[in-house]
Amino acid sequence: MNFLRKMTDLKLKVKMYDGDRVIQNFNQEQWDETCIIFQKLVRNIKEEIPDLVITDFCQDSIPYVTMNVDVKDDSEISDDRLVYVFDYLSGAHTDNPVFLHDGEYHVDSVIILEKESEENFLTRFNQLVSDLSVE
Repeated sequence: MNFLRKMTDLKLKVKMYDGDRVIQNFNQEQWDETCIIFQKLVRNIKEEIPDLVITDFCQDSIPYVTMNVDVKDDSEISDDRLVYVFDYLSGAHTDNPVFLHDGEYHVDSVIILEKESEENFLTRFNQLVSDLSVE
């Protein structure tokens, strides 16, 4: 089993849903409210896993949210646990309502991998998601 011992960049492409309609071109109000959800997800996962360190949360490039995921010195996190962390931070398996003046929306995101070395992570992530959906 592999363990995270150095920082990993996480990039999420955020989507908002109005029923079956997908919104990816956010106005500033939508984006600001949506980013609050992802800030809460970060806070919650840090409370759940105290050895987790999340820094450089950035929401400046709509529709992307980026952050660095690391562990405290002298700590490790397994690949499976890291997959769980990334999955949680993506909002894919939590109910994430956003309330705007014109109604309720829901948000989640997809993980964007930019480095070739991260392709193995994507394969493991997809396998874990597949295994969980079968059960």
